[in-house]
Amino acid sequence: MLEFKLGDTWIDLSSNRKMQKFKNFICVVPQDYDGGTSFGCPLCGVLFADQIDLMTFRQYGCCSECSYVWAQPNIEKWNDGWRPNRDQVQKNY
Repeated sequence: MLEFKLGDTWIDLSSNRKMQKFKNFICVVPQDYDGGTSFGCPLCGVLFADQIDLMTFRQYGCCSECSYVWAQPNIEKWNDGWRPNRDQVQKNY
């Protein structure tokens, strides 16, 4: 599974934005960013592609694709804490 962790060294871009380089990525965030937002799905490891993935992550804790495949069809179990195991996720992708 992909793990994307930013460090503590940021470069100020403006009074309200800062940036950090991570491997081949550049991350631009608001100055008050506290590191609390994930950049990728904890189930499948895919980096979030768009605003829909971010909104879905806030609602279900996973990307939109995983929410369609795992969370929404199993919403009662999902809300009780169930998650597919690694083998189930790998078979789907």
